[in-house]
Amino acid sequence: LVFVAPASPGNPAAFVEPVISWIDREYRTKPDRNHRLIVGFGFDSSTALLAVATSPDLFAAASIQSPLIWAAGQRQILSLLKNTTEPILVRLEWGQYDLFNPHENWDVREIASSLAARLEELPHLTVRAEKVPDSTDWSSWRNRYVEILGLLKEQGEAKD
Repeated sequence: LVFVAPASPGNPAAFVEPVISWIDREYRTKPDRNHRLIVGFGFDSSTALLAVATSPDLFAAASIQSPLIWAAGQRQILSLLKNTTEPILVRLEWGQYDLFNPHENWDVREIASSLAARLEELPHLTVRAEKVPDSTDWSSWRNRYVEILGLLKEQGEAKD
């Protein structure tokens, strides 16, 4: 499990291949897509989904928590994902008490629910979407790593 500082939104290629190459060179890994997933929280959710969409040969799964992805970003991601053919497992979670701002008219709970429905329309994606009895940020999501890492096992079983 590797944590990296987020790259600039919309440009996952700037870090994905160099970081993966370095990790596979420096550590004993299983260097194939079925043993690799990417995780994104909040604004970094768009970078994680873009990485999967632009490098489906590198990732078998993505886990997205509390996605703060505006409509234009969703359209870009969905357009790119439509052009992929690799099977991808996506876990998308948001908290019952997640972020919202009525003054700016946005709500992570609505964004996540809408994004989940749109991802489920893509035939090569398997989407596990769930509202959980939690809030947002690391304090909530750090407790979910058992489920997140379980995505790789689930993806491997689907391939067998």
